[in-house]
Amino acid sequence: NVRYGCHLYGYLLEKYENEEVAVAAYHAGLGNVDKWLKNEEYSSDGKTLSDIPFPSTKQYVRKVIETKKIYQKLYK
Repeated sequence: NVRYGCHLYGYLLEKYENEEVAVAAYHAGLGNVDKWLKNEEYSSDGKTLSDIPFPSTKQYVRKVIETKKIYQKLYK
Protein backbone atom coordinates (compact mmCIF):
# COMPACT_ATOMS: atom_id res chain seq x y z
CA ASN A 1 0.00 0.00 0.00
CA VAL A 2 2.78 2.44 0.85
CA ARG A 3 4.57 1.72 -2.42
CA TYR A 4 1.36 2.20 -4.41
CA GLY A 5 0.49 5.39 -2.52
CA CYS A 6 3.96 6.83 -3.20
CA HIS A 7 3.72 5.93 -6.88
CA LEU A 8 0.27 7.51 -7.17
CA TYR A 9 1.35 10.67 -5.35
CA GLY A 10 4.41 10.98 -7.60
CA TYR A 11 2.16 10.68 -10.64
CA LEU A 12 -0.19 13.35 -9.27
CA LEU A 13 2.71 15.74 -8.59
CA GLU A 14 3.93 15.27 -12.14
CA LYS A 15 0.44 15.71 -13.61
CA TYR A 16 -0.63 18.79 -11.65
CA GLU A 17 2.77 20.38 -10.90
CA ASN A 18 1.33 21.76 -7.66
CA GLU A 19 1.59 20.08 -4.28
CA GLU A 20 -1.78 21.18 -2.89
CA VAL A 21 -3.61 20.18 -6.06
CA ALA A 22 -1.85 16.79 -6.06
CA VAL A 23 -2.84 16.20 -2.43
CA ALA A 24 -6.43 17.19 -3.21
CA ALA A 25 -6.48 14.74 -6.13
CA TYR A 26 -5.03 12.00 -3.92
CA HIS A 27 -7.94 12.49 -1.50
CA ALA A 28 -10.88 13.47 -3.74
CA GLY A 29 -9.88 11.84 -7.02
CA LEU A 30 -8.52 13.14 -10.30
CA GLY A 31 -11.98 13.56 -11.84
CA ASN A 32 -13.13 15.92 -9.12
CA VAL A 33 -9.94 17.96 -9.19
CA ASP A 34 -10.01 18.22 -12.98
CA LYS A 35 -13.58 19.60 -12.74
CA TRP A 36 -12.55 22.08 -10.04
CA LEU A 37 -9.61 23.32 -12.10
CA LYS A 38 -11.99 24.06 -15.00
CA ASN A 39 -14.40 25.95 -12.75
CA GLU A 40 -13.56 29.63 -12.16
CA GLU A 41 -15.30 29.40 -8.78
CA TYR A 42 -12.46 27.14 -7.56
CA SER A 43 -9.54 28.00 -9.85
CA SER A 44 -8.66 31.30 -11.50
CA ASP A 45 -5.82 29.89 -13.60
CA GLY A 46 -6.71 26.25 -14.21
CA LYS A 47 -3.58 25.11 -12.37
CA THR A 48 -4.13 25.99 -8.72
CA LEU A 49 -7.14 25.80 -6.45
CA SER A 50 -8.36 28.93 -4.68
CA ASP A 51 -11.04 26.89 -2.91
CA ILE A 52 -11.86 23.22 -2.43
CA PRO A 53 -15.59 22.48 -2.35
CA PHE A 54 -15.33 19.24 -0.34
CA PRO A 55 -14.82 20.11 3.36
CA SER A 56 -13.10 16.79 4.08
CA THR A 57 -10.65 17.29 1.20
CA LYS A 58 -9.99 20.90 2.21
CA GLN A 59 -9.19 19.73 5.74
CA TYR A 60 -7.05 16.83 4.45
CA VAL A 61 -4.96 19.12 2.24
CA ARG A 62 -4.45 21.59 5.07
CA LYS A 63 -3.41 18.83 7.46
CA VAL A 64 -0.96 17.22 4.99
CA ILE A 65 0.69 20.57 4.19
CA GLU A 66 0.94 21.53 7.89
CA THR A 67 2.39 18.12 8.77
CA LYS A 68 4.94 18.41 5.97
CA LYS A 69 6.13 21.73 7.43
CA ILE A 70 6.56 20.11 10.84
CA TYR A 71 8.60 17.25 9.35
CA GLN A 72 10.75 19.73 7.41
CA LYS A 73 11.59 21.57 10.64
CA LEU A 74 12.35 18.34 12.49
CA TYR A 75 14.36 16.66 9.72
CA LYS A 76 15.96 19.50 7.77
